[in-house]
Parts: sequence; structure tokens; C-alpha cells
Amino acid sequence: DNMSTEDALREAKTRGWKVNESSMVFVDPKTNIDQSNAIRKVLGPKVQVIRKSKGAPGYDIDEGLRALNAALKSADGHTRLTFSNALPRDKRSLLTAMPKVRRKVDGDGMIKDNMTDHVIDALRYPVVHLLPLRRTGIEIRDIG
Repeated sequence: DNMSTEDALREAKTRGWKVNESSMVFVDPKTNIDQSNAIRKVLGPKVQVIRKSKGAPGYDIDEGLRALNAALKSADGHTRLTFSNALPRDKRSLLTAMPKVRRKVDGDGMIKDNMTDHVIDALRYPVVHLLPLRRTGIEIRDIG
């Protein structure tokens, strides 16, 4: 909430999170160089900053929402992602934002809502990266 990247990361560090060179920080595709520099300044130069580029796997919002849905409960009934009941429930919290996500009538994307979009994005980025949708389909191989 109206906080610089540097200040937000410093606040996160006060929560006792252990950040090292194997840690990943997922950022919005529109993150600028100053924000990336602030991440490295506060968390160290070796932290992995993951930013999806247009056209890259995991960039598409719908792909991320499908991955999120599948992680919560896939078509075959597997759950790979759960939430603690101890999470906060204030107006910009994850548990408050999740039920407010609405898809457009044509099914193409979600209805914009600045109160929830950024919260869902912060979850969608790591989920689509760490728990991606299975890639299946027809494949042609040369066995000759």
C-alpha cells in the first residue's frame, strides 16, 4: 500500500523470512530497473528475480489462473496448494481476494479490480512457475 519496493522488502525481512541465493522473488512483467535494483539491494545480489516476458510460458494471465485452479484442485482431484487459516483476512489479503476473482462473460481473462488483481498476481506468478500445468498433446518424433 503506497510503499516503495525497498521499504516493502525491508518490512518483509522483519517477518523473519530467510532469504538466500536459492530464494526466488517473482515480479510483475512491468517491473522497472529501479525496482529490480531495490530487490537486489535489500535481499542481496544472488537472489533469483523471476520476471515473465511476453510470450514466455507463465506470462499469460489465463494460463496462470488455470495453473492456480489446478493447484487448488485438479480435474483428477489432486490438491497441490493449500492455505493456512491463520492468514490475515483484511481487505487486501489473499483469503479475501480469492473469492472475489471473476472471469469476463466471454471467459477471456478476469474482470479488473485493483483491490484484488495485485494480490492474485502475487500468488499467480509463483504458482504458474513452480506448479505449472501439465504439457500434454500430440507429438511427432523421428525414430529413424
